[in-house]
Amino acid sequence: MNRGLLRLWLFLLGVSLFPRPLWSENEAPSARGAGQPPSPVIHHTDLYHPHNDPDDHWDLASLYGLMARGDIDLKGVVIDHPSNGARGSGAPTWGDPALFAVGQLNHLSGRSVPVAVGSSQPFEATREYSRTELGVEGGALEFLLRALEMSPEPVTLTITGSCRDVAIAGKVAPEIFRSKCRGIYLNAGTGTTDSTRGANQEWNVLLAPDAYRAIFDIPCPIYWLPCFETNEFRVATHGSYWTFTQGEILPELSRQLQNFFLYALSRSEDPKWLQVLERAPDATLLRSFGEQRRGMWCTAAFLHMARLSCDLEGNLLHSGSASSAREVFRFDPIRLVLDNAGVQQWTPASEPSDRFILRVLDADRYAAAMTRALKTLLLGIGPSRGEGK
Repeated sequence: MNRGLLRLWLFLLGVSLFPRPLWSENEAPSARGAGQPPSPVIHHTDLYHPHNDPDDHWDLASLYGLMARGDIDLKGVVIDHPSNGARGSGAPTWGDPALFAVGQLNHLSGRSVPVAVGSSQPFEATREYSRTELGVEGGALEFLLRALEMSPEPVTLTITGSCRDVAIAGKVAPEIFRSKCRGIYLNAGTGTTDSTRGANQEWNVLLAPDAYRAIFDIPCPIYWLPCFETNEFRVATHGSYWTFTQGEILPELSRQLQNFFLYALSRSEDPKWLQVLERAPDATLLRSFGEQRRGMWCTAAFLHMARLSCDLEGNLLHSGSASSAREVFRFDPIRLVLDNAGVQQWTPASEPSDRFILRVLDADRYAAAMTRALKTLLLGIGPSRGEGK
């Protein structure tokens, strides 16, 4: 490939051909006000095209919405290698890491968030990992560790897919996590510890069970969001799962953001992934995909890490400004007992703890509140519906 074209392509994705600092002393002040800069965040996801589950595209857009508000500073995205989904001898049925999805949102938001692809090698719990011996497989690892090291303040990590890369990083440099990680938001597992009801049998856990187990040993706060309580697709007290009908949100978004979702949802093979954003959205596709329900798991994690709370009506409020009686979720401190499979048992903590679990406070209103919160975040990306027609 022509080197000039390569530079342009990587620029659109937010990647540089040359090393550059992830933080600058001259960054613009946060919209959240002086003295409280936006929280630096690294997002780890299983974002593919064609997708495995397009909730990952909704999640990524949510983070750009939080960045547009000034609540977070997204310092990078790490995407699982597709081999993570093989689970045994089978090959993944979805596509490759959707680097251009990050490029599309960078373009819509005027940002340059870098993106890396994770390791294709299985996590080995007994292996002594070296930061310098992983070769090309160490790209995401080096990116994660350098991002933590270089940050002037602790960084938050989110895990919404396999735990492989973060688990390796935690084994290589636990001291960096101890001093530079504000917390890990772990979207994986089940809230139950009853093996007859699906304990430790959730998808993200089964992608890399040893890696999931290893996350809980990393010396930093862990905010655990079990995807389900008992591996049932329903809202529950200790499960982050909720659903919405895509038509509740899609028609209200900017046309460019509509096209971002349509490109992903339709599994488009059009190579012009940037130009498609400026086209008139396909009304038939909008209607068809608008009728579909979408399962979601990570919204509560994103809000909490951005120091936001959500009331029963879905209004976003800065943490501490809402009455706890009106919040739709919170995180409770817990004590954990682990075994080789993951969480063997957990109990409420009676003394200070840096391990927390999601608690849904109103199961009847949780999905509606999350839907409104998600819509609020996405409305901030791209021109308003009245512009750029």
